[in-house]
Amino acid sequence: MSSDLPFALIVEDDSQVRHLLCQMMAAEDFEVSAASCCADARRIVKGQRPDLVLLDLGLPGGDGLELGKWIRATAPSAGIIILTGRTEVSDRIAGLKSCADDYVTKPFDVQEVCARVHNLMRRMATRSVSAPDQDQEIPFEGWLLLEDSCALNSNGREVKLTVMEFRLLKALVLRQGKVATREWLLDQIEAEIDINERTVDYHVCTLRIKLRKAGLRDGVIASVRGMGYKYSVL
Repeated sequence: MSSDLPFALIVEDDSQVRHLLCQMMAAEDFEVSAASCCADARRIVKGQRPDLVLLDLGLPGGDGLELGKWIRATAPSAGIIILTGRTEVSDRIAGLKSCADDYVTKPFDVQEVCARVHNLMRRMATRSVSAPDQDQEIPFEGWLLLEDSCALNSNGREVKLTVMEFRLLKALVLRQGKVATREWLLDQIEAEIDINERTVDYHVCTLRIKLRKAGLRDGVIASVRGMGYKYSVL
């Protein structure tokens, strides 16, 4: 495959939908590979890390959500957009929480998917070019926030975070001592579906549990009633 073009992986078991997505991505100047099952998708990702993955959830040979988690761990820089018939809000939240950057339900409009693909790629490019701290280690309570591995590290101890948890914690740490509203935090975690600000509460809850299990002090992420949250510095 050409190194001059971004590489997109289409994971979809419906042959007509898979063919349509492959045509769409090729027309948008992507090198494209396709998989109809989990095993084929894993083989392709092991051979070449994708820049973008369009991922169905109902797949033969395994659960698409588990595959998405594996892709996120194996190729952390890849953008992942879930394309699925699962329309429940709980499914959307689970997808975004575990692996996805965006979530589109079927039946979908091709032009909308194209727009979401370009929006995601633009955001990824902006982060890699303009964010000076993108690959830096951010200190936090005697630990380091590691962007590349999406984790907290302290003398070899590691706490793995989901993409959403990492973005949330990073935003709070960089804004230390200042209140962050739920609306502002939603922008920082870059959730692009029609969910409400309570999604932030959910991610704060799961993040607090992980921090507590790691031995960090209670109240490190403080609630500010009626407003949002802040990283409470001692």
